[in-house]
Amino acid sequence: MKKVVAVLLIASSLLLASCDLILFSSMADLAPEAPGNVRIVEAPLMAEPPKLAWNPSENASSYIVYYKLDNGSDHTPWTPEGETAITEWNMLGSGFYAVVAINGFGASPLSASVEYGGW
Repeated sequence: MKKVVAVLLIASSLLLASCDLILFSSMADLAPEAPGNVRIVEAPLMAEPPKLAWNPSENASSYIVYYKLDNGSDHTPWTPEGETAITEWNMLGSGFYAVVAINGFGASPLSASVEYGGW
């Protein structure tokens, strides 16, 4: 009987240890995917400024819009409005725009960049 208890204790310890490894090794996998279909949406007859729009990422709680002035520079967060939960962004300046999805487990890679020539 003691041998059975000892085997069960060892087996349960190994099982718990493997669960911790699985749980903590896959946290980064729980971050959202990069937003897709990043695009410029213009109002009919240019009645209002165009918007940057994107398809939502599964499990994303918010988004951060990134901007760069030219194709040779790095994207930096565009912070006039900060982090947003919506999937549209008012734009005025020309440049290259991309979006990152955020949730409690991390951030997605930068989306594909879209160029905007100005309004």
